[in-house]
Amino acid sequence: MAAFVENPRQAVQEADATFDEVVAGLTKALADRSRLLRADRDGGRSEAETEDLRIALQQYRDLTERLLRL
Repeated sequence: MAAFVENPRQAVQEADATFDEVVAGLTKALADRSRLLRADRDGGRSEAETEDLRIALQQYRDLTERLLRL
């Protein structure tokens, strides 16, 4: 907060840059997680088993619910 008092414009610019970094990191983490879910779902096979699909659906639902709570 002291930085804001000294230089409000710079403080807001730094906050904006930090926010962009966090969003970029979150976007990368979500893309990585999505790739893992797809790999787990497919398991290297052309057709996933019903149980594999059930687990994948549950993981997608859980992740989506967590994102919506943000």
